[in-house]
Amino acid sequence: MKQSQHRCLVVTVSLLLSGALSPIANAQVTVPNVFENGQVADADEVNENFKALADGINSLPAGVKGEQGDQGPPGPAGATGPAGATGATGATGAAGAKGEKGDEGASCTVSACAVSSQATLSCGDTSVPIPCVRVDPATVFVTSETYSGRLGGLAGADEKCNTLAAAADLSGNYKAWLSDTSESPSTRFARSTVPYELVDGTRIADNWDDLTAFPVSLSNAIVADEYGALRYIGTPSLVWTCTLVSGSSSCTGNTIFDSCNDWKSNSPFESARSLGSTDATDNGWTRAVPQVSAPCFDRFPLYCFEQ
Repeated sequence: MKQSQHRCLVVTVSLLLSGALSPIANAQVTVPNVFENGQVADADEVNENFKALADGINSLPAGVKGEQGDQGPPGPAGATGPAGATGATGATGAAGAKGEKGDEGASCTVSACAVSSQATLSCGDTSVPIPCVRVDPATVFVTSETYSGRLGGLAGADEKCNTLAAAADLSGNYKAWLSDTSESPSTRFARSTVPYELVDGTRIADNWDDLTAFPVSLSNAIVADEYGALRYIGTPSLVWTCTLVSGSSSCTGNTIFDSCNDWKSNSPFESARSLGSTDATDNGWTRAVPQVSAPCFDRFPLYCFEQ
């Protein structure tokens, strides 16, 4: 039987660093039970002693902070983070300096709207056609001058019309109502959609279709020249035409006897046929009835039509 003991044992506890000889902390712990050599120890009392030691150890103050160890190797790179939000738009920059003044461009002009519903825009040496809607009538006149059959071809006849129109201050481009063995008004005229009128506004036909319709019925005869002066009243004149009512050529392949060698001859031994008459409003205005022919040295006027 265990004898009751009223003694206690003071135990000094030292904690050592692993692998070191010097203590880093000391504490005195009193254990409640003391046993003598050879004495049978009570288990509860032994446990009380162990508990007292454990409490003493747990009550030891924290040791001195040790020196910082060497830096470890860098870890692997982390995953790429998500893209950041788009930044706000920056403020508009200041306006740049004003550039130097460029060279002055060429002046531009626009011609009158032609029967073909085109005008010409001209800037310096450059000219381009532009669309337009013509509302004013196309002027028609019989020339104040007469010519032999040596007109310089169709181009020469057109030039004579434009020369007289310019002298009379008429605007526009003019062509002669004249055919040769290869061309005619039906192939080279702009077909007007507006009325044909004399210089004074007297109507001749409502448009190309009316002018060339069959049976023919002009509103008035073509008896006024480029100045608007009435000519051949009471004394009608023949007119070089060689053209049918339809605007087609009445010249055959025989240029010597049909068209004064395509309007390049004034020989008395050559001729032209199918002349018109200034007093007619039927088909005789362009092809007189009965059919008339004349030697190329004769002199007659031309019909001129604005294009």
